[in-house]
Amino acid sequence: MFLFKKKYLLIYVLFVLAVSVSIIAYMNGASKLEEPIHQVVNLSANSLTLRELDKLDAFAELIVIGYATENFRDREHVVTTFDDGIMQSFHTNTTIKIEKILKKPDDYPSDQNELTTIEPVSLKGDVKYTANDYVALQKGDRSVLFMLRNSYGD
Repeated sequence: MFLFKKKYLLIYVLFVLAVSVSIIAYMNGASKLEEPIHQVVNLSANSLTLRELDKLDAFAELIVIGYATENFRDREHVVTTFDDGIMQSFHTNTTIKIEKILKKPDDYPSDQNELTTIEPVSLKGDVKYTANDYVALQKGDRSVLFMLRNSYGD
């Protein structure tokens, strides 16, 4: 009889433990999901589009294989406005972990393993602004990046 009660107690404890672990796992997983962005404003921008790889290679100053190190929401989002509050410009500073440098200018260090790039997308509150349907780099997704300094030297 005592063994019979012990068996039910053990089954009950295992059941409660399994339910508790499931709830904790669900809560941790749910809290780590990135909230969806409900409003996206796509703006037209003057841009240069190169469709041939050899032209893109010739035009780029720096070509690297790398990946973004942070989730989109966690990056530095910059939105500047004129004095009257009208948007002037927007971008996101994205830190890239460099896996390999394929092309570089002479003054670029060969051993650099990280850089900050400017993406034509940003967040202000719950609104995502993007230029020409640009899709932001995703954390951890390897990409080949063809880069050129902007007019400010960035």
